Parts: sequence; structure tokens; C-alpha cells
Amino acid sequence: MIEKELKYLFSKEDFEKLRRYCRERCAKKKTAALKNYYFDTPRFHLLHAGIALRLRSSNKRWTLAFKCRIKGKLFNQRRPGVLVSEELEASLEESDARALLSGERKLFSFDISFLRRLETELEVLHGRKDEVACRGSMAVIREKVLLAPYTLPLEFDTITYEKGEQEFELESETEQLEMAESVLSALFRRLDVKAVPSPYPKIVRLFLLREKNDSILSKWRE
Repeated sequence: MIEKELKYLFSKEDFEKLRRYCRERCAKKKTAALKNYYFDTPRFHLLHAGIALRLRSSNKRWTLAFKCRIKGKLFNQRRPGVLVSEELEASLEESDARALLSGERKLFSFDISFLRRLETELEVLHGRKDEVACRGSMAVIREKVLLAPYTLPLEFDTITYEKGEQEFELESETEQLEMAESVLSALFRRLDVKAVPSPYPKIVRLFLLREKNDSILSKWRE
């Protein structure tokens, strides 16, 4: 599956103003508590290759996701705030997920098609697959709405990192990127909120906070 999404970061005050407005005009809403765990080698070989491996728990369900950044995007999609990725998912039993987080099981011991693909196709992993382990986590409170009259899907994410740092992010995953961008830009101006297009996914921002390592960004930009 190809995932296309817009991402914006806000101050807490502007985030709340925008969320209140959308709540009043949404077709429906749903709130979920998520916990994301991200996996890589100690030297971030996966991230430097544009790949994220995420284990997520939500409502007692555990899902392992593979995301691969697509660099050869259409010209009109090459701008901050637009992320285009290949995404694949597989469900895990809770016992397996907890064994993975505790280190009792290695990630590549699971018979999952996208892990087998990484083993064979990603050269930097050769001889390093046992080094892949959980390198950080975050908690996310996500409120989903459909903004009328466009039925535009919006996700309001309150992100709390491991040391208590918080971010406030709006995401919109849609095939109609240009329409969504136009609608949201007009809405931001109307409400006088400052939206900062985010050129980096959550995993990059997490590792930047943890590692204070500029090479993470330089490799991601390549």
C-alpha cells in the first residue's frame, strides 16, 4: 500500500483551537490511545535507508508496520509536509510483542513477508539483523475526524515522548493531497493558526530527541 499524507505541527494553543473548530463540524470522530515502538540498529542503518519498523499497541491489538520512504515522488509532491511511503502491516500476538520488546525474541525470528524481503534486499542489514531492537517509544492520543463538507480525514495527534516532551501534530492521509492542502491552508488562515509543515515522520523526530545526532537528518535528506 502507498501511503500519502500531510503533516503539520502546531503550538498547543493553536492545536486546541483547530481541534475545537473541527470537532464542531466533523461528520464523526473517534479517539484512541496508541503506543509506538521503533526498531533499528544502534547506528540507525534502517532509518538511513529510509525504512521505519514500528510496533504499535492500540486497544489490546499489536501491529508491526514496515514503512519505506518513496524518494522518487511526483514533482508536485516534493515539498515539506508531504510524506509518501510504502506501508505494510502484520498482526502480532500480545505475548510475541512483549517478548520482542523484552529482548526474549529477535525481530527477524518472525516469519513475516516484509522482514524476509528486508533480509534479502537490504545490503546494510547483512550480518546485522540481530542488532535490530527497540530504540525508542512514544505515546500518542489520536482523535480522528471527517471534516465536513469535504469528508476530509484528519488525525489530531498529541504525542508524548519518553522524557515528557510533547508535540501536537495534524495528519491527513488522502489520495487528494492538493485538495486537502488547499482546504487546510484556507482553514489555517481563517483561524489565524500557525502550521509548520513537518518534513520528517515521528520516528525521525523521536531519534533526534534521543540522540542529538545531526547525521540522522543528513541521511534522511539524501
